[in-house]
Amino acid sequence: MTVPSAELEKSRREMRTIMVERDLLSSAMMKLYEAETEGRITKEEREMISKRYSDQIKDLQSKLKDVELVVEVGELEGLRGELMTLFESKISNIEARLDSAKQRLGPAAPQPMKKEVVPKVERGTDLERAVERRAKPEMTDSEKRVKEIRDEVMDALTRLEQIDIEKKPQEA
Repeated sequence: MTVPSAELEKSRREMRTIMVERDLLSSAMMKLYEAETEGRITKEEREMISKRYSDQIKDLQSKLKDVELVVEVGELEGLRGELMTLFESKISNIEARLDSAKQRLGPAAPQPMKKEVVPKVERGTDLERAVERRAKPEMTDSEKRVKEIRDEVMDALTRLEQIDIEKKPQEA
């Protein structure tokens, strides 16, 4: 199911309207309790009127759940599209840089050297850690760029998870 942007906006407006109606009915019910407390209406009158308001609130809650689902699907589809665009852009950028690097490397270029593996020492003194850090080769520019891209993607995924987490309590 794909939610067109016009339908998404319509659903958002409808959701806001339903929420205002629900809040108005809730306020009306509070006024009924106040009126009963002040002696302007009897308990039976309050129960009769509040039953109607309560039924209307239940109907609005049901409508709200349906509209919220449409909004959620539309927003998630938008986020998925943004993420796909981001991935495609990053992959395209990597491909272009890779092609450029291959052209500069030329056909008779030497094979890249393998990194020297430094045995890991189990003891963890500060001196040993310092020596181990110095023994590790520096990251190349391309490795740094790959790390940056990986971090950007992970940040985007974290934001998506956070949005999902924020949406779940609203459903309850």
